[in-house]
Amino acid sequence: MDKQAIGNRLKAVILSQGITQKEFAERVGFSDKYLSDIVRGRTKPSLALLLRIQSVFNVSMQWLVSGVSAYPNETNRPSESVMKEPPAIYCHSGITPRIEKDTHVAIPVLSEAEVLNICNKKDYKNTIKTEESCWFYKDWLSQPDETFCVLVRGTEMEPLLKEGSIVALNIGIKDPTILIGKICGIRVEGTEICFRWLKAVEPLLVFVPQREGYPILCFPIEKNPIIGKVEAAWVRF
Repeated sequence: MDKQAIGNRLKAVILSQGITQKEFAERVGFSDKYLSDIVRGRTKPSLALLLRIQSVFNVSMQWLVSGVSAYPNETNRPSESVMKEPPAIYCHSGITPRIEKDTHVAIPVLSEAEVLNICNKKDYKNTIKTEESCWFYKDWLSQPDETFCVLVRGTEMEPLLKEGSIVALNIGIKDPTILIGKICGIRVEGTEICFRWLKAVEPLLVFVPQREGYPILCFPIEKNPIIGKVEAAWVRF
């Protein structure tokens, strides 16, 4: 992932809005210093920031990360058509989207029960036959073989994760000590999955929603409910 190239594209987005970097930072809810570090190529943007930029400014996450279009007929310049394309491609089994296969990977879309069964029994994933998949940019996923897609239910994480969106959930990462400040999929009510920010690990694991009015969930660390880390998302507008 070319951090300086991402920084240049983010700068182009800010300039295209006709506002200052400070105003842009305020609108997406992140610090001006953090955005400055990204623009200067010192760090890469978090998934939360990418989702927020997409939600507020309708800018393609894929374009920000890779600089290319998901569609071969589109140019690679920061035009409005490129910047507003979907960050991932959702399709049924047997249909291959018009993308570069060496830069993308197909992640199966599973039900909540199927994802939970995989967590309980690793061999279970070999028996799954899915009719749906989501193609994500490879650089977004640290462990594609341990990643599955699941539907977002509820509105507690809006506008970052809208109801009906699809998230790529890495079930290979469950250690809460390395997930503070990250969006996690957690097990609730036996067979349900919800999404929350992990905000603290001591003395309890504390999971916080994006929107006010929804419950903050707390668990003792020995009853860690984390199913996996959210690494990417296909967000419905």
